[in-house]
Amino acid sequence: MDNLSYTQKYTLFVLANKPNLRAFHNDEKGVGLFTASLVELLYSNVATLDEKGKVQLVKELPANLAYLELLYTTLREMNPKKPKDVAQKYIATFLNSRIDALAEAVAGSLLDNGCLVQEERDGLFGGTTQY
Repeated sequence: MDNLSYTQKYTLFVLANKPNLRAFHNDEKGVGLFTASLVELLYSNVATLDEKGKVQLVKELPANLAYLELLYTTLREMNPKKPKDVAQKYIATFLNSRIDALAEAVAGSLLDNGCLVQEERDGLFGGTTQY
């Protein structure tokens, strides 16, 4: 557990309370996931904030942060942008597709580390993935 990142620990915390990725459809939890991911990029010196408070990428994404590839790519395409603008692109989407993809990538890294177990469950409207 000590070798997990902020983003991975936050994801485990959220999934402990609601064991599927729809938990991140809640605005606060989605913003928390985005924020943890951005802080992780800043803390890892992959990104910095310039004098105007805009996010700038300064180096390639290391392999140990591969689960942040979607956010990294978004930042590269939007570079430079204020964190608020990037967050809106993630959180304020109709189908939550970006935050779902980010949550799925982080959960995948936790599965690879053996910190999560994935289980498919049948439901009234189709199967769901539980963690």
